[in-house]
Amino acid sequence: MAELNVLERVIQELNPRLRDAYEVEFRILTAGNAVVPGIGTDPQAIINAQISDQYDVYLGMLGARFGAPTPRAGSGTEEEFRLACDHWVKAPDSVKILFYFKGTPDVPVQDLDVQQLARVQEFKASIKKQIFYADFKATDDFLPLVREHLWQLVASQWDGDKWKSAKMPTELAAALNVGEGGTDQATVSIGFELAKIDGPIAELARDADDQEKDKDMELLDALVEAQDSIQAGLAALDRIAASTREQNDKFVQHGRIINFVAAKGDAKAKDLKMAVDAAADDIASYAQALRREVPGFTSAFTSGLNAFDLAMNSWIREKPPAEQIVGVRQMLEQVIPVLRSARDPVISFRDAMAKMPTLTSRLKKATRATRIQLDDLIAGLAIISDRAVSISARLSGSEDSGN
Repeated sequence: MAELNVLERVIQELNPRLRDAYEVEFRILTAGNAVVPGIGTDPQAIINAQISDQYDVYLGMLGARFGAPTPRAGSGTEEEFRLACDHWVKAPDSVKILFYFKGTPDVPVQDLDVQQLARVQEFKASIKKQIFYADFKATDDFLPLVREHLWQLVASQWDGDKWKSAKMPTELAAALNVGEGGTDQATVSIGFELAKIDGPIAELARDADDQEKDKDMELLDALVEAQDSIQAGLAALDRIAASTREQNDKFVQHGRIINFVAAKGDAKAKDLKMAVDAAADDIASYAQALRREVPGFTSAFTSGLNAFDLAMNSWIREKPPAEQIVGVRQMLEQVIPVLRSARDPVISFRDAMAKMPTLTSRLKKATRATRIQLDDLIAGLAIISDRAVSISARLSGSEDSGN
């Protein structure tokens, strides 16, 4: 799910700030990364046994689907949601619960399961009196929403080793109906562990002269790594843009061929299928190209911006060298417009793919794979752009303080 990828990148962005400000960091816990294979009454029971009480924040989400049932609940995420509610009822300072509903603007009508969607709406109506949830329309909207929520959650409600909490009203516990069979169901469940960070490295006993030399070397290392990584990220973005332009040209060409075949008076279904599948093969190749390039793009920029953050931390502790700040800020001022201008064409192309009729199973599979990769790219562009703007603003403040 694209939102999980967004969440992972948001955590990568937030953790350096959380470590500096509160000496904690988020660690994502899912069945995919925190559960080892085992045997039990059913798979969900194994998941519950391993992670149901290991998280400090529970995040649930529903989109167009309601979920598949388990022996004890309407879906696996229903069980996880209800277990989180159970923990909260018993100890309100042990867990915080966030719930989100995603709209369906990017889902083609022919791909919607009306019964599943109806159950989502029923669930939403059933919890509105007890749960304050958040709505968002598309993956792009989820990024700023969850980033702000997670930051504010720690900033305002984390008390060092537990959550600040008020007394649990009896009527609310009854309304949640925790521990009994129920109707609350979600298609995504994610747990976060808030891990305490050990004391800073500066507390280790080291020779003062060696410390100063290391600081200088670390600063230079950080600046060089930042510049090299961002250049690598820009190169990956150029390759993605070239591949997208090429695919768009093929997209138009295949459309003409399909229309020509369909318009023939003696057009056969087999001929039309061959034309559509040829388009599907090109789209699948494009999805594979994105799968190769998008992780490299996001990883390179994340490494570069992390290195800039490291340099910023050095500059905060001592008077910053103005020429270094100016150089970094100028680089970011060149990069930010590139990142912002890259998003709109990608969004337009993604939307065009979403509206494309799925005439064959091969085309449906190819367009779906491509939309997933494009969603990841759009989310990555948004996160990286916002973070670059934030660092640039901090640099401007540092430059002003150094004058």
